[in-house]
Amino acid sequence: MIASSDVMEPTILAGISYVNPPGGTLLSAREGKATVTFGGFPIPLREEVAKRLGPDEIPSYDAVGDGLYQALRLNPSCAFAQRYALLLRDAYPHLVADLAAQLLMLEQKDPDILYLDRLITALRIFLLMEPENPKFLGQIGRVYREKGLRLSALNQTTQNLYHAQGYLERARLLTPADPDLLLLLGDVSWLLGKYGEALDCFRSAGEIGVGERSGELEERLGRLEAGAHPLVPAVDYLEAIGVALNLHQLQEYGEAAAILWDVLDDDIFREQCPLPEVDYLLGRCYEALVMPRYAEECYAQALLKRPDYDEARGALEELTGKG
Repeated sequence: MIASSDVMEPTILAGISYVNPPGGTLLSAREGKATVTFGGFPIPLREEVAKRLGPDEIPSYDAVGDGLYQALRLNPSCAFAQRYALLLRDAYPHLVADLAAQLLMLEQKDPDILYLDRLITALRIFLLMEPENPKFLGQIGRVYREKGLRLSALNQTTQNLYHAQGYLERARLLTPADPDLLLLLGDVSWLLGKYGEALDCFRSAGEIGVGERSGELEERLGRLEAGAHPLVPAVDYLEAIGVALNLHQLQEYGEAAAILWDVLDDDIFREQCPLPEVDYLLGRCYEALVMPRYAEECYAQALLKRPDYDEARGALEELTGKG
């Protein structure tokens, strides 16, 4: 296999091997209609492909493209990631089109955490190709914010929300007059307890104009200007909900219910973050504690917040015998 001792070692990725072809190596395919020049830094290949290469053999055009694509999908933060993405963009338009199709499919779903991670990865690859594209920065921030509020990922909510804030702030530098972006960044800042930054974002959005959301914005601005904040930053409540979920899974229903009650007892958090999953989880705790009346109230409250919440509806119907 081609090797070079003066090239920095790349990030180790499962199922990936690397070759170091000399700079200026030219590959072509499809009777010269597709070409790529590379070399001078490690090129990722699938392990099974790399094992078949002879000592001085250059991998094929398609093998290089497949290796680049696989390495980026495994880790868009890997060493040489931007070089790989630019090679992919310039020499493998069919793979970029495939990635775009996957991105479109993922955006049209209501994905679980696994799909959200895949969506973030696809967006980050496109961002490597266009580092100053505010659209990709904003989309990544939005997905991280969504992930940070998912019940199954609350153990990582602080990390996800800080990721969201970082990408959204970068997008704001490029498009400071985007009201939707300002509202989203303001919401993430509020969740993190950064109320001054949230106030700045909301005021800026209001000056630009937010259309049908003006009433909601005025209400949030009024609370912030009056200093009406949750007792602790919302992110701390979200982390607490994650602890309660773990306790529920351990069948520590009383402790889980006590934590959830503390969360729901904060009027401002409850109104600003109407999470039906919290009411549903509390209902499950009460049902396990043989407190059906309280469980019924919790399921009904969850359905008020989200009428299409099938799990809560099913639990309520089963509890009341209306199924």
